[in-house]
Amino acid sequence: MLRVFLDANVIFSATHKENHRFMQFWRMRDLVPITSNYVVDEVQRNCVGDSQLARVALLLQQTHFVSDIPGAFLPRGVVLPAKDAPILAAAVFAAHFLITGDKHHFGKWMQVPIKTHLGEILIQEPSPFLTEHRDRLRQATYSRSISPVITCARKRYSPSFVVRVKLRKNPPLSTP
Repeated sequence: MLRVFLDANVIFSATHKENHRFMQFWRMRDLVPITSNYVVDEVQRNCVGDSQLARVALLLQQTHFVSDIPGAFLPRGVVLPAKDAPILAAAVFAAHFLITGDKHHFGKWMQVPIKTHLGEILIQEPSPFLTEHRDRLRQATYSRSISPVITCARKRYSPSFVVRVKLRKNPPLSTP
């Protein structure tokens, strides 16, 4: 399973209009979209209208959550502004990739593997990531036949509280 931490700008863009390309993060097989409450707060502050808030809520039902991690827990040598440090800190504890469109603050670290206590994390922009991993897209018929099941667990290797969303095939509807 590929664990991908999504920054606020990715979630916001995915919900800005229906059928945005970034919705693919929730349609890929063997990919777990992850975020934190810190990120969700930023998304909700920037939402315009009830329809966008509703789309955010639907996506978050299919997203794993990790605890907010203080920015002081960044990997060695990585310096970020105070508002962005908690995003990378949370991603480091939970993901293989941090997906963000914020080239201004994260640009220096994009496409550069960053060593972490769990291995490495790579920061990428959304479009190149989606292009690189397009083979993971589920077939449309399969993606319609799954439903989210939410469970909670505490991982031993990190102080994160993780909410997992497992996808389970719905039983086929019986025909009369």
